[in-house]
Amino acid sequence: MKPNKETELIAAVRTTNSNIDTLNFLCFKAIGCGWYSIGEVADLFKIERSNLNMSLVRLSENGLISYTSYGSSGIVVWWIKSFTEDVPPTNPEVEESYTPRWTLLDTEQNEKHNVFINDQTEWAEKAGVTLAVFRNFLYKNERGMLGQRYVVLKGLAVPKGKPVKIEK
Repeated sequence: MKPNKETELIAAVRTTNSNIDTLNFLCFKAIGCGWYSIGEVADLFKIERSNLNMSLVRLSENGLISYTSYGSSGIVVWWIKSFTEDVPPTNPEVEESYTPRWTLLDTEQNEKHNVFINDQTEWAEKAGVTLAVFRNFLYKNERGMLGQRYVVLKGLAVPKGKPVKIEK
């Protein structure tokens, strides 16, 4: 039997990672990229939350997934390794094509801006609001003082791959 790209990846992951990390990687491949509650994922994978959190860190360090954590608000898994030669996006030009973002319209300048998921703090400071206010604007489209200048044209999306599910 000749191996294909998927079986080669699974074999490589299995031989270089612990059994629990291999299983969690395969489970994430099954559910795909998205916004998830750690508790729900732990229940789905039948694993303790603390073990899942540590596994996420190891999977990320080993270049198998890329994710952003939001504490009690959950995680956004935005990249999952697809084949053995696949590498996590680290080059800004490549990363930009994968990184989840919102598209905003600055009504004063009539310009579109991408707010990358990891740049929320920077954008909040630039807009002169707290991170909580900025996130409420992005996630819940609460107009407030930001709504006088900015309009969310496109919610959180991953340009390459599957759209991020937001079930908040």
